[in-house]
Amino acid sequence: MALARLAPWSGDASALAALPRLARHEIEDVRSVLSEAETDLQRARDAASRAREEAEALSSKWSSSVGRCGS
Repeated sequence: MALARLAPWSGDASALAALPRLARHEIEDVRSVLSEAETDLQRARDAASRAREEAEALSSKWSSSVGRCGS
């Protein structure tokens, strides 16, 4: 039953037990790197959102200016 949850694992329990185990510090290091990557991703999303908003505002301002010049 427990091996079924490891799909697509196709080995048996002894093969699974023979796999190398990660040390606690390796797991913590990966978690730390993942956390930093998530923070960087959120910063990038925030910056993209701000850039999109600024572009829309400038586009709107430009359209208004062009409209006034053409009148």
